[in-house]
Amino acid sequence: MLKSVVSSLAGVALLASLAVQAQEPLGDPFMGVGGSLGHLDLEPLDSSQASGIGVRLGVVYPDHRLHAQLNFHTWDEAETRVMAAHYDRLWSLTSGLELFAGVRGALVDLDLAAKHQTEEYVTGPGLGLQSGLIWEFSRGWSLETGLRFTRFQVEIDSQLAGKTELQALNEGYVSLNYRFY
Repeated sequence: MLKSVVSSLAGVALLASLAVQAQEPLGDPFMGVGGSLGHLDLEPLDSSQASGIGVRLGVVYPDHRLHAQLNFHTWDEAETRVMAAHYDRLWSLTSGLELFAGVRGALVDLDLAAKHQTEEYVTGPGLGLQSGLIWEFSRGWSLETGLRFTRFQVEIDSQLAGKTELQALNEGYVSLNYRFY
């Protein structure tokens, strides 16, 4: 478990550094922590809801941002770790309030063994959309809320549940971010 957490954090750091290097050097770096409520579509198991926590690193420009994110979710049937790279377009609504919409590419680690003490683990890709609001309430500090919809291509032949497929993760989230001006 510790090895997968360390490799996941290294992956997020790599994605964030690539995102920073891919753009002009004038962007502002930012980081954030947050929580989410999600709905997991895991066939043929019952879909369920759970909470999650996440961290993000990225860079903000006047009209867009790039960031990498690592989220951990736990359900009755499974645990997931989602590493994602995001591109968001930003629109200023008023002073301190921005609307965003974007796309995300993700890798998910699906672990069915979490509750059953057996080895049933698989990794797969996903693509998604997200949208929300960012409120900068103090210089550098912002509160972000939004919705994410991600489709996955992940299948596992489980000893406990038979052929199981992770189809989607839909979640609402809140994040506290700090932007380094």
